[in-house]
Amino acid sequence: MGLHSPSTVPKMGPRRQPSHYQGSGTVTSSSTRRLAPHELRDHHLGSTRPAVQAPRPGAWPPPRHGCESRASHHQSSDTELPSTPPPVRLTAQGATPARALRPGHVAHDSAPAPPRRGPCRERRRGGMARATSVGSVGRMHMHIDHQEQARVAALHDLKILDTPREERYDRVVRIAQEVFQVAAAAVNLIDAERQFTKAEAGLPGLVHTPRTDSLCSHTVARDAPLIVPDATAEDLFRGNPFVTADPPVRFYAGQPLHAPGGEAVGSLCLVDHQPRQLSEREQRLLAELAGWVERELAAQGELDRAEQIQQMLMPKTDPALPGWEIAGRCTAAQSIGGDFYDWFRNGDRLQLTLADVMGKGIPAALLSASARAVLRGTFQYNEPAQAIARATGALDPLLEEAGAFVTVFTARLSSTTGVLEYVDAGHGLALVLCPDGTHRRLETSGPPLGAVPGAQWRIHTTALEAGETLLVVSDGFLDYFTGIDEAIESAAAASASAATAAELVERCAGYARSAGLDDDSTVLALRRTA
Repeated sequence: MGLHSPSTVPKMGPRRQPSHYQGSGTVTSSSTRRLAPHELRDHHLGSTRPAVQAPRPGAWPPPRHGCESRASHHQSSDTELPSTPPPVRLTAQGATPARALRPGHVAHDSAPAPPRRGPCRERRRGGMARATSVGSVGRMHMHIDHQEQARVAALHDLKILDTPREERYDRVVRIAQEVFQVAAAAVNLIDAERQFTKAEAGLPGLVHTPRTDSLCSHTVARDAPLIVPDATAEDLFRGNPFVTADPPVRFYAGQPLHAPGGEAVGSLCLVDHQPRQLSEREQRLLAELAGWVERELAAQGELDRAEQIQQMLMPKTDPALPGWEIAGRCTAAQSIGGDFYDWFRNGDRLQLTLADVMGKGIPAALLSASARAVLRGTFQYNEPAQAIARATGALDPLLEEAGAFVTVFTARLSSTTGVLEYVDAGHGLALVLCPDGTHRRLETSGPPLGAVPGAQWRIHTTALEAGETLLVVSDGFLDYFTGIDEAIESAAAASASAATAAELVERCAGYARSAGLDDDSTVLALRRTA
């Protein structure tokens, strides 16, 4: 049993040839039909359309003819072709036989041919047209042409290669394995020279595979569903390590996955150790699951853009206060998160803030954006006591409706005296690190914003001496230590050896990245250098 696409069509009968052209736009013959616009055009130009040899009854596919590029010839169908092919070895779903121009015939260039469908279809990318025939698809040349470069670029734009496993993809393959009762299911992405397995169920340890060994590479090349009832009977897969393994892959079904721009970047595949078929209902279900994966891929692009915007909201420029250094870094457990830091200068004063919204992901990110806007606006134009009261009044209704709260540390620095006026709303993770390795923790002012209706917060004051560093972290930073005391000791040691505030922040953030992220982690450091 050969490789095939899942749908079938009736055999093509002999083409009905018109007896003569009529000015009314119809053709008289044993069976009449309306002429296409390009046929009318050629009639008025005095040309005749090329004859097309009909396939022999029962013969499929018919002899392959030239498929001319639009750059050199224009052609169109005189005969309606079937919308889907019968089972054809090494032929993608929807492929239909290519048709030839009569030898020596050149179509007129006075008007463009209408878009073609089927085996001779133009692929437009960047304003260029490229004709692809069934033969070239069947042979599957692996050379990198413009279309392949665009496909690989679309895959890289998703920024999903070599990323850790994610539940939203793992869930799909678990469902596919269970519903289809197969040995394994996987989401495979096809790079220029390799396959990356983003999710799998039943293929433990499979991450990277050479593209030459990839079964899903054939699905991507066809950009159509591919069903292989028995891979051991196919010459195409002869010697493939998955097919010759023990136990071997016998059954394979792949449904292409597309990037938001329509490029085929991977496949949702099923494999089993026994030959089998997929019913039409199962084929539709596999396509639906693949659509689920495609929606997740599209959402990933939106999350990447949201991550860029969230990072843009955080300050990148030094406030340029003589004798002071400041640096910050926010690392989200997911693409975006609920932590943020902020600073802005107002004359010789500097306002700095670190906040942590309860939760992770998109909901926390939306709340953190609102909290940042409110805190920045209130502290920019009010004294600390008035600012925190007004910020609470603005945020409480939102946080109550969302069932969330925000821990906040915000401080106002006088750059000339080194005095800090600060509010710690349930945060409790701010400390002053001294050059000799000692430290002192700053006390809290009250509960988190949104946690206790009608709460009030005390304004505290401290001062930074030359060489001292204010370090504020979110609770995600504590996850990398056995306790808060170990975290403080590590931070104090890093501060003593770090030459700048930026180096201290980078060390703390680098440690968090190397340890793996289960929660958002944010670090903010302010150092007095003179």
